[in-house]
Order: sequence, then C-alpha cells, then structure tokens
Amino acid sequence: MAENTKKECCPPFDPAAWDGQEIHWEGKPFLKTQVRSVLRIPLNFGAVMRRSMAAIEQAGVAAGAPIVLAANCTLWRTEVYIAVARAAPELPTVNLSGDYLAKVFEGPFSRMGRWIKEMQAFTQGRGWTPSRLLFYYTTCPKCAKRTGRNHVVILAQR
Repeated sequence: MAENTKKECCPPFDPAAWDGQEIHWEGKPFLKTQVRSVLRIPLNFGAVMRRSMAAIEQAGVAAGAPIVLAANCTLWRTEVYIAVARAAPELPTVNLSGDYLAKVFEGPFSRMGRWIKEMQAFTQGRGWTPSRLLFYYTTCPKCAKRTGRNHVVILAQR
C-alpha cells in the first residue's frame, strides 16, 4: 500500500483556543488585500491567497500559525487580512488593534446568516456593541472536505 504523501496545508484547528475568548491586539500586523465578490460570494479568493502567500514567503514575514480574516465591505468586494510576523516595505500591511470577542461556528458557509445573528446575541449577552465583524476562516475548502470539519471564527470588534 502506498504511503500517504499528501501535504496538509492547513494546521489542525483547536476551537477551544478561540471560542468565547476575549482577544486584545495591539498593532498586530496583517497583509491587506481584497477579493472580488458578487453578492458577497468571493470570486477570486484562491488566486488572491496563492499570490499573497507567495509574496509573504518571498518577503520572509510568514507568521507561525496562519490567520486569515475577511471583512465583508460591500456586495462586490471583501477585504482580506493575512497575519504576518512583521511589516515588510514591499507588502501592503496594516496593524490591527483593539478588543475582539471570538465565537467558533462549524458547518457549511450557507449558515453564515444564522451565525451572524448568533454572534450578535452573544456579544449583546456580554455587554458588547461590535463596531465590525471579522471572519476567520480556519481551513481551506480542500482541507475542510478532507477532514469533514469547517470551522469559522467570528470576531466582533468592540
């Protein structure tokens, strides 16, 4: 029998490390890019990720554990933030600062509307009024299919 030589591209995700946690970032660096969308459905996410990850590797600023955040800005554009170890002059980086409340969800992306409503209720229960939501997609579609697990962390920024 042939040995399994498939390389895992997404590290295992531990929901307990994020679920219900309050997170404080002070100047956490991220590469900022964007994805074209149609009615909030991303069109070129894979191509943008491949290009961005190659640029991060080339600049030598890859973060230990990849964190990819998305912010739905309009029906036609989604901002994407990819954690980096430090800013690099050749990359469009931003620093995220603030307090965030995290909640982990699992299942198909078709449940996103329900998850957002649950997140709003969760933040209200904690006395938070979020200024925006960020979505941490913990696993690429191929790894989600392979493992049968699709976790999404919604981060509510205070």
